[in-house]
Amino acid sequence: MGSWVKIGASQDAGLAQTGCKLPVIIFSHGIGGFQNAYSTLLTELASWGFVVLAMEHADGTASAVQLPNGRFKGYGGWPLKEEGRLAQTRYRAQECENAVGLLKGLSLGSPAPGLRLGSRYASSPVASFKGRLDMDCCAILGHSFGGATAGLLAAQDPAFHCAICLDPWWPALLPECPTLVAWQTSTPILIMGSQDWNNQDKPEGFFAAGAERQKAILRAAKRARQQLSGSHSAEQHARAPGSSHHSFHDVLALFSTYFKSILKTVGFQSVLEPFHGLRLIRRQRLAAGGVQDDDKGLYRQLVGPDAIFILETS
Repeated sequence: MGSWVKIGASQDAGLAQTGCKLPVIIFSHGIGGFQNAYSTLLTELASWGFVVLAMEHADGTASAVQLPNGRFKGYGGWPLKEEGRLAQTRYRAQECENAVGLLKGLSLGSPAPGLRLGSRYASSPVASFKGRLDMDCCAILGHSFGGATAGLLAAQDPAFHCAICLDPWWPALLPECPTLVAWQTSTPILIMGSQDWNNQDKPEGFFAAGAERQKAILRAAKRARQQLSGSHSAEQHARAPGSSHHSFHDVLALFSTYFKSILKTVGFQSVLEPFHGLRLIRRQRLAAGGVQDDDKGLYRQLVGPDAIFILETS
């Protein structure tokens, strides 16, 4: 609002003809989010060769979602009881697992009946997906409530080979949830927090993110990886200095200076310049997926060699 930002994407485009299979990312949004609220980061990941499926959850946490019958469902509020939140988390996880099945069908050339990609004004690019998706390289990525959703899936579904949790809201998982105590997979997990929300130096912020549950998740992930695969720990926690909980989506990057001053009054702010923050987040994501970019000079200039730290469980 109040500014123009061009996103490097084309509607109804088919997959790039690279001749090789492409890795897959399924993205789960936070409370009040929707599938286009993270376009800056997700289109950047797509530009690096990932096929990104952005969910729009129908559990009542999206700002609005269109159901299969064509009706729209708005934000349904926040359950007061923990069991209600866990029910939403399970619902979200099931939707992500259904998305994996949908993508597998596309890659096999057997799309789900009635499936259409793109707008109604163009031919569907479904055929371009046949044989092109590397479902053996499928990651789950999420922000806030979506970060907790990603953690749950990493612990229980081997279809996901990597999990990246962006400033996760761990209270979405109950203390006895298997994600906190007993993983069924050896999936590596990266937790990328913000300075104002997932920060052990700010107890009020870290507490809001679920500090003890996060520590339990890292311990459980490490224990399962050692027991199931015999490999060394691959659980990491990273943090970008100056970042906020809102550094991961489009709001701070796409709104004009005027509207940012209004948003600041309700807590939408970040010391870190939004686009620099998004580039740093992108760099960490790509590194987690085994991809290296050429932003090392900017990286050092912005935060210095020790500003982003990695913590591994002991």
